[in-house]
Amino acid sequence: MDDHFATARVLALEADGKWADQPQQLLLRRAREWRVIWATADGPSGIPCRKASAGVVRELLGNCDPSSVAASLVMAIYGPRSNRPPTASERAAIVAVARSSHFKAGQDRCVRYEVRVSKVDDRFASVGYTFVRPYTNCLLGNGESLMERTASGRWRVKGDGSEPFSCRYAPPGVIRSLFSGCWVDREDVKKR
Repeated sequence: MDDHFATARVLALEADGKWADQPQQLLLRRAREWRVIWATADGPSGIPCRKASAGVVRELLGNCDPSSVAASLVMAIYGPRSNRPPTASERAAIVAVARSSHFKAGQDRCVRYEVRVSKVDDRFASVGYTFVRPYTNCLLGNGESLMERTASGRWRVKGDGSEPFSCRYAPPGVIRSLFSGCWVDREDVKKR
C-alpha cells in the first residue's frame, strides 16, 4: 500500500450543536503534512478510485466510485469565531458602504448593523442586519455581508449571503472567523 494516503471518518458537529446524521469520509494525502484531498458523506463509494494510485482507495476503504461524476458539495466546516468589534472609524466606513449598497435613502430606519472585524485578517469584516420596530418604510431582508478593505483603504461589499460562504471566498480561516462556518466543495478539494 502507498503510505502517502490515509482515510479518516469524521462526525461533524453542526451549527445548531447537533451531530450530523452521517459521518464524513475523508481521503488524506501526505506531502510534508497531511491534507484532505477528497471528502464525502456518501461513504466509501463516494470517493473516486482515481484520487490515489492504483487500488489505494479500494484497499483503504474497501470500495470506491469508479465514475468521475459526483455531487459538487462536500462538507461544511464549523469552528469558533475569531473577530473583534470595529473601531469607530471602521464601523462608520463599513456601515456607510453596506447602507449605500443595500438600501435606498430612508429604507434602513429599522435596521441595526452588527459589524465584526476578523482577527485572522483585519481586511475582512462581516455585517449582520437586525430589524427593529417600527417596520414602516423599511426594506426587510435576511443574510449577512462579507466586507473587504481594498488596497486603497476603502471598504467594499465582497459578497452577500443567507447561507454560509465558500471557505475559499477569502484567505484561509477568514470566513470561519467571521461566520463560524463555511462550505468546502469538490472543486476546492481537487485543487489541493
